[in-house]
Amino acid sequence: MRDDNPSRPLFYSPLTFTQAHDKASAKEAALATRMAAVLAAPNPPSLVDVAEVLFGLHMRHKTAALEDLAFGRLLRILPLGSLHDWSETFTTHADDITGITRIVAQSAAYDGLDDITARLCSRYTGIAANEAGSETYNVVVSVLLQIETVKFAIDWEARRALPGGKKWIGAFFKLMFMQDPSYADAFAGLTERQAEKRFTELKEVYSKWRNKAGHVVTARNRLLKLYNTVRPPTDITLSVRVCPSH
Repeated sequence: MRDDNPSRPLFYSPLTFTQAHDKASAKEAALATRMAAVLAAPNPPSLVDVAEVLFGLHMRHKTAALEDLAFGRLLRILPLGSLHDWSETFTTHADDITGITRIVAQSAAYDGLDDITARLCSRYTGIAANEAGSETYNVVVSVLLQIETVKFAIDWEARRALPGGKKWIGAFFKLMFMQDPSYADAFAGLTERQAEKRFTELKEVYSKWRNKAGHVVTARNRLLKLYNTVRPPTDITLSVRVCPSH
């Protein structure tokens, strides 16, 4: 029997199959261990655990561990707590939220320090604090935008299901294109007839814009399906987000 690949053995020894079986068994055992760890995690997690995940402060940073945490959040409900309980948990982070006004004011104050060492020390600690505050701000914004995205998808699905939904979708995207900051100036001050003419002139541009916008809306609807499956964790899982169209 001829084999075109001389480096490949014609027959595999029992040892080869045994090694392959052992390797597969080891992978299955490792997977089973991970699954058991995910299922054994506290249900629900503590408020502190939620805060650590949101702000990236959790002690475990290996990829597999972070994946397990994500699976755990999807399988569990959020902890119940009063507004006071949540406020107490997030106080340390909320107090550090950074705004542009704060950064500019601090910079001016540092400029007023005569001693160069004092300026360096102040800026060093200020930069570190504001970087942490910026991360906190981004987390809060991300969660709020997740909520807005889900609300948008709920309304979209409801309106699309009404009579004339397909025609309405076309009109909706057309209006949003005309109001898009990148193209709004082209329609500013025009009459309805003039706006229609301008829209026709930009038909090719609109087609590309519409394609991107359509993908975003579709992604938002998928996020809604995920939300309907696992509920609140979708809002706080920052790795599940809809990318902007532009």
